[in-house]
Amino acid sequence: MIPISDEEMAYAEKNGASALEELLEQKEIDFWDLNRPSIL
Repeated sequence: MIPISDEEMAYAEKNGASALEELLEQKEIDFWDLNRPSIL
């Protein structure tokens, strides 16, 4: 499990978890930064 924002959760619910995972990988986010801004 990784922490995600409410906006990211809504995106995953609408577009699927795989689509969110692709976006997260494209943005090369720090998954362990609990204070990171949403990618959306």
